[in-house]
Amino acid sequence: GSGHYVAYCRHEETDEWLEYDDAKVTKVDSAQVAGFEAYVLFYQKVASPARANVVAELLRAVQEGQSPGDTPMVYIPRQWAVKLQYMSHPGPISTYTMVCPDKCVSEVEKEDAEQRYIPVPLEFGKKLKTLYGGGPLLSSLEPCEKCSNYVKAYLRRRAAEQALVTKYDTKDIKDGEYWYMVDAVWVNNWKSYIKKAHLDGPSLADTSDDPGPIDNSRLVEIVKSRKPCK
Repeated sequence: GSGHYVAYCRHEETDEWLEYDDAKVTKVDSAQVAGFEAYVLFYQKVASPARANVVAELLRAVQEGQSPGDTPMVYIPRQWAVKLQYMSHPGPISTYTMVCPDKCVSEVEKEDAEQRYIPVPLEFGKKLKTLYGGGPLLSSLEPCEKCSNYVKAYLRRRAAEQALVTKYDTKDIKDGEYWYMVDAVWVNNWKSYIKKAHLDGPSLADTSDDPGPIDNSRLVEIVKSRKPCK
């Protein structure tokens, strides 16, 4: 049936219980909460001592990475480090999606790579790789020159296509000129490719979204004994 429900949540740091009644939040006694019968219960999973130690090591390693001195460092994905800190099973270290075929960082600019990776001491990086797998561990954030040139050429091509279409995108045509039809599905894919925004700066992975060859097969019906339409 229908009814009005409230939630009771324990604040982990203060060990206080709070009652949430829509927008109203009130502190309540734990004995009061213990006397209720819950409609739905949510439990918080407590990390094992071994995992808690790994997270504590991670926080110290990140702090140490801010001023490494002579300590050899490697780089791990910032996103994966957050997963390690807050998730029970963060999965393997996922640098392979951010590394080009030449085993270098796939970002065009080093500054972009520095936003995605955090430095940790080499020995701790090896420990993480042993515990969780994945990799490879990166010892440098210098981008691959070959891939950088490829990505920059891709961006120039995309800008040139947009400028060309903008120039000729008009409803007025001159005598002797013709309209050409292009499948709307392909056009929409092309628009997505042109307007794509890079959240963390362009990288090699961003160059795989071009719309491919124009495909008008849906617009043409081929009938036997009749020449194909043009």
